[in-house]
Amino acid sequence: MKLHKFIDNLNKLVEENPEIKDFDVIYSIDDEGNSFNKVYYSPSIGHFSGGGFRTEADIEDFNEEWEDEGELIAENSVCIN
Repeated sequence: MKLHKFIDNLNKLVEENPEIKDFDVIYSIDDEGNSFNKVYYSPSIGHFSGGGFRTEADIEDFNEEWEDEGELIAENSVCIN
């Protein structure tokens, strides 16, 4: 899902149910909904690939280390937790 769609869905949900603005935000541990937990952190920008996520700071450090080999990584995702 793209961020703009996620934001649109949230805005619509709040518009239709304004009381939820004070609800906790949770996430599912897996795609089957076997367990849930609260979201504790603000969203962060980074790179998602192969099941791993690197933050902006990780990318800067990685790109500085590997700049000579031309392997630059670009941000492509927003992590919600």
